[in-house]
Amino acid sequence: MVEKHEDTVSLPVKVVIAEDHLLVREGLKARLSKNPGIEITGEACDGLEAVAMAEKLKPDVLLLDLRLPRLHGLDVVRQLRDHKRPRIVVVTMHADEPYIVEALKNGVRGFVLKESPPAELLEAIRTVAGGGEFLSALI
Repeated sequence: MVEKHEDTVSLPVKVVIAEDHLLVREGLKARLSKNPGIEITGEACDGLEAVAMAEKLKPDVLLLDLRLPRLHGLDVVRQLRDHKRPRIVVVTMHADEPYIVEALKNGVRGFVLKESPPAELLEAIRTVAGGGEFLSALI
């Protein structure tokens, strides 16, 4: 489900990746870096670092895994919910309804499963950066 809202976002879209698994984080970075409309401005390997990076770097979009050490992804969302930026896209393997409901209730704008096609992640980033909402077709 894609809900579009046109919002002014400068290009490239500035993205911070919060993922504790190095291989996954590097894969996301390599894939997204191929797109000239996206700039990876930071990386975090745990929840506390994700909050710090989001507050310091003020990216347009935070790609956030839910299962992070030191601070769960939902707690990261709660801490950042009153910020205008970043808009958050959860990238996770957890399609459980309670996770989705809690994330959306606390301001998450996009939800993509790790088993989704890469094009879906790009669409989620663009949609959310532009002010819309995005839910993976697999949910």
